[in-house]
Amino acid sequence: MRNLVFKLVNPDLSQVIHSRLNQATALLCDLVSIRSISGYERKVAARLAEALSSIGLPSQWEPMPPMPPNDPDLPSSPPTDSDERGNLYSGFPTRNQSISNHGRSIILQTHLDVVPAGEWGEAFTPIHRDGRIYGRGACDCKGQAVVIWLAMAALRDLAIELNGRVDIQFVGEEEIGGIGALAAILNRPRADGVIVLEPTSMNIHPACRGALWFRLKITGKSTHMGRKYEGINAIDKAVIAIAKLYKYEKQLLEESVKQPLFSNYPMPVQVNIGQLNAGEWPSMVAGKATLEGGVGFLPDRDIKTVEQELNSLFSTSDDNWLSDHFELDFPGLRNEAFSTPLDHPLVTTLVASAHSTGIAPVVRGWNASCDARLYARRGNMPTVVFGAGDMGAAHSSNEFINDEAIALAATFIANTIMQWCNYSS
Repeated sequence: MRNLVFKLVNPDLSQVIHSRLNQATALLCDLVSIRSISGYERKVAARLAEALSSIGLPSQWEPMPPMPPNDPDLPSSPPTDSDERGNLYSGFPTRNQSISNHGRSIILQTHLDVVPAGEWGEAFTPIHRDGRIYGRGACDCKGQAVVIWLAMAALRDLAIELNGRVDIQFVGEEEIGGIGALAAILNRPRADGVIVLEPTSMNIHPACRGALWFRLKITGKSTHMGRKYEGINAIDKAVIAIAKLYKYEKQLLEESVKQPLFSNYPMPVQVNIGQLNAGEWPSMVAGKATLEGGVGFLPDRDIKTVEQELNSLFSTSDDNWLSDHFELDFPGLRNEAFSTPLDHPLVTTLVASAHSTGIAPVVRGWNASCDARLYARRGNMPTVVFGAGDMGAAHSSNEFINDEAIALAATFIANTIMQWCNYSS
C-alpha cells in the first residue's frame, strides 16, 4: 500500500468531535433504551432522524418494501410480520450537484436492529459509567450509528463541502439475514465505495467469510430393539455423516492457507453440528435422524459450491444406505463470502486515514458475516467493514462501547470521507 498520507485532512477535526461527544453518548443511551429487535426498527429510526435533523441533515423513513420471491440472498425463514419494519436514509450534501461527479461517492451503512436480550433484564436500560455505555446494541450496532452521526456533525460544524455524494443507510433486519441491506441495494443508487460499520475494534476488514446453514435428514429402518439385527439405525448413519462433515472441514482448513487475509485465525473455516434430533423411543431402533449445522467458508468458495460439495459427501458415500436415504436442504442463513483487493483505492484510503487518525489497524479478513457481503456481491461495490467496539461484547449480557472509541471512529470516518469525496472548506 503506497502513497499513504499520514495527516488529518483538517487538524481541527478531533477537537470538534470531542466537543460533541457528550451529545453523542446521550444519543446512544436514547437509542439503546429503545427495544428495536429485528423487524421493529421504526421507533429507534425516529429518534435518530431527530438527531440528524438537529445537525441540518434531512432523513427519510421507508417501510420495508416487498422482496423478490425466492431471492437467493434472502434467508428462507419468513420476515417479521410487523409494520415497524424499514430503513432510514440520509446523506451529506455535495458542494454543487453539477460537479458532484468530480468527487467519489460513498455509502456509510450500519443496522438498527438488535438481537433479543435473553435473561439480561437491564439490557434496554442503558448505563453510562467509567467511560463506557452498556446496553443491548451499544456496540452492535447503535454505537456505529452514533459514530456516523458524530462524524456528520463534525463536518457540518467545520463547514466542510464535498464534491462527492455521501449516502447514509441505517437498515433493519440485519440480525435475521440482511433484508434491510438488500432493500437498500435494490432501491438506492450505487456508490464508488461502501463502509459497513460493525464492531471490529478499529480493524479494517476488506474481506469476510461466508456462512451457510444446512439440514441433513437420514431415514433408517425402525424395529423393536429385540429385532435390532433387522433394522437400520439412523443414529448410526448420522455418526457416519458427522465423520464425513468433519473430514470436509479438514479439507476446508487445508485449503484456507491460500487465503492469507484469514491466516491469523486459528480456525478460519468451520463445519459445526448445532443440533441432532433422532429416534422416538429408547427400545426402538431409530428410524429417523436430523442434523442441523453450519459451514463457514472463505472467498475462494460461494454458496452454490458449498451446497454441491455437501451433497456430494453423502450421494457418493461408500455407505450405500446413507447415499440412498438422505435429504439435504439449506434453510436459514445464506451469507456469501467476499473480498475487496488490498490495493483498491477504498482500502488504501482507509488505511491512510486510520494511521493519520492515530489508529494502527490490522488489515485482514473478518471471521464473521454481515451486511457487507450484499453490497460487495449483490451490489457489486467495493466494500470494507470497520467500526468501534469489540465483537466479543456483541450479543453478550455485558455489551458495551467506550466513549473514546466512538470519538476516534468518528474522526476516522469524517477524515476518510474528506479524502474520498474531494472536499473543500
